[in-house]
Amino acid sequence: MPSLTRRSFAAGGLALAAPRTRPNILLLMTDQQSISALSAAGSPYLRTPHFDRLAEQGTRFANSWCASPVCSPSRSAIVSGCYPTRTGVVYNGDPYKPEVPCLGEIFEAAGYETAWAGKWHLPGPFPGAYTDDSPQPHRARGFEFLPFKMQSRSEIAYGDFTDDPIARAAADFLRRPHSKPFLLAVSIHNPHDICYWVMDKLPPHHPARAEFGVAPDKLPPLPGNHLPGPQEPEFIGMCRRRDHYGEENTYTPKWDELRWRRYLYGYYRMTERADASLGLVLQTLRSQGLDDNTIVMLTSDHGEGMAAHRWVVKLMLWQEVVSVPMIWRWPGKIPADRVEKRSLVSGIDIVPTLCDLAEIQPPRVQHGDSLAPALRGGRPLKRESLFAQLAPDTKDHSLQGRAVRTGKYKYIRFSTGGNPELFHDLEADPGETRNLAKDPSHAARMSKHRQLLDDWTKKTET
Repeated sequence: MPSLTRRSFAAGGLALAAPRTRPNILLLMTDQQSISALSAAGSPYLRTPHFDRLAEQGTRFANSWCASPVCSPSRSAIVSGCYPTRTGVVYNGDPYKPEVPCLGEIFEAAGYETAWAGKWHLPGPFPGAYTDDSPQPHRARGFEFLPFKMQSRSEIAYGDFTDDPIARAAADFLRRPHSKPFLLAVSIHNPHDICYWVMDKLPPHHPARAEFGVAPDKLPPLPGNHLPGPQEPEFIGMCRRRDHYGEENTYTPKWDELRWRRYLYGYYRMTERADASLGLVLQTLRSQGLDDNTIVMLTSDHGEGMAAHRWVVKLMLWQEVVSVPMIWRWPGKIPADRVEKRSLVSGIDIVPTLCDLAEIQPPRVQHGDSLAPALRGGRPLKRESLFAQLAPDTKDHSLQGRAVRTGKYKYIRFSTGGNPELFHDLEADPGETRNLAKDPSHAARMSKHRQLLDDWTKKTET
């Protein structure tokens, strides 16, 4: 299939509506936020009032996955509508293939003003960050990268130091005069700082340091699926011991219950601070009178282990890691205060959905589907299965994992090691504590899910 360049976008007649009548778009993205780390989803352990307000005013999807549970691969899927094997970003640091259309290029060619504030990571992490020097204009993949000032280069790694400057840069963009519709992506860094919490590598002046001594009676309990299952695949054990590329799990074997609960407490507080940072952007949108004709979408690049199966951070296919928030709001066009439980959705659906809602022809090269029919309150998305890719080791590319979820069941297959398959009934066992892979009564269902994964792999990875 021929690649789509900016020239072919324009020639293909992407704009199907008059530029001045198209909606603005505000894409909000956190980093490492699990779908349950949201008070709107029922969690009693944190308060996310700005995210909750979005959910009250829009539609929240209850079954939303990332395409791959690690930063850059998932981000490439969000901005392309394609799985990482198509974008070329299978590992953090991989370059995004120039022939795969990007969200910024698509909307810029359709007449939009396109800007990105914050974390990019495809591959450069923060193209807009600067310290003492004057900001340098930077554009790539159709986006203007908004400059934001940091006190020092050493602070750029931490969301608790980058997120507020990113939010202020986004707010400044919203206050600009706009002669045409805009697409603004705001990508903050928290609750990603939990990675450094786990490894005890937070700087002395980090806000989380002050939370280390909180009284035990204020800490959240351990989840019911905290202990690993008796049939854990050997592959997962290998990943627990990996000392590179996501080595955080090597820091946890000696943690006691109190340490695990403090980790959860720290994660929730970081998520609350992410909510506050993006709240500034949402408040500015409202104060500028832009609410009514702006599509707002909130998601995250991937989730967090959250102590389930004694797992921390990312790079695994547990529900806590692959499941991410997805909330859409467009007053008068998308139903308010609605939870869509029937549709299986993914980060690969964001580009085709935005194109559909803005009446722009999406690229032919994509794996995702438009969620517009489900968002408009009609039938659920016509998708019977959802998939995720895992490439957990930069030194051994043969190590791979794949997952497929249907309405009730989830099947995971790893490329090597003993006991390489997991099969779970998510209705009866949402914590994935009972592996049914060797249960004879589930043999037919297992066979069906193996075939689904085989067919999907042939379609997307060859």
